[in-house]
Amino acid sequence: METNDEPQKDEVTQRDLEILEIFISNSLEATVRAKKAIIWFLRQSNYLQSNIAMSISSPSRKSDEYKWAQEVGIALHDMRLPIRIDDLFSLMRISKRFVSHCGVAKKISDDLIELETGWDSEHQRHVPVDLLGYTIWLADEFYQKEVYLIEFKPAEVKVVKLRKDHSDVIEYHGKEFYEDCEIPKNLRDVQARW
Repeated sequence: METNDEPQKDEVTQRDLEILEIFISNSLEATVRAKKAIIWFLRQSNYLQSNIAMSISSPSRKSDEYKWAQEVGIALHDMRLPIRIDDLFSLMRISKRFVSHCGVAKKISDDLIELETGWDSEHQRHVPVDLLGYTIWLADEFYQKEVYLIEFKPAEVKVVKLRKDHSDVIEYHGKEFYEDCEIPKNLRDVQARW
């Protein structure tokens, strides 16, 4: 009897998720709070099996929440070390897309959203919106509407620790996570780009 030890497409293990967290934690293109938000978001995906989206929104462009939303959106767009996160997904045989777009998702039903960007493409003009922000997706298709909308929880995101190493090698290398005060300067001092 033959066995196939090759990983199957979209079969994600705890170690795979940890590799993604290490990649994100070590990005030089993302602020610490953007990394924490992205890692927290990934952990909501049931080992990357669920199609999910999350909006970070604010009524004002001057608010800290809006700046945080921008940091996350830009980080997902720019993240590479030395490859892009999409390429890492491909290497890991993960078919999902990890994308961001300006605008705030509105829940239509349990697994359907609509994105409000403030742009009417039919009439090619800006339209007023109540909230500003960015939405990120982990889904089978770019900007997929058939997703579960995850509520952004800043208090939970702020306590996420950046991953230092795999859980199965910490007995040899020390800690699995960085304490905030231990994050290396080159990872901590990343400035938001806008």
